Amino acid sequence: MNMLTYISEDYNAFRDSVMKRSMADKLALVRELEQSLFAERFTLLRNKLRNNTPLSLEEITKEVEVIRNERMEQGNKR
Repeated sequence: MNMLTYISEDYNAFRDSVMKRSMADKLALVRELEQSLFAERFTLLRNKLRNNTPLSLEEITKEVEVIRNERMEQGNKR
């Protein structure tokens, strides 16, 4: 079995496991992934800006919505 097949099978098993979880567990996982990926997403966005790569309105809107959702979630936890 090559590495790509292994990764694909491993991913499929992980995805199937997640899909069996409750909605609350899935949402908790989404929040954790958003937090853990924030730095990488921010770096990609910063690099686009530094390289003068134009951002589409859709990309800007998507980032704004992510931040809004994070702030709303934090506000709801207080």
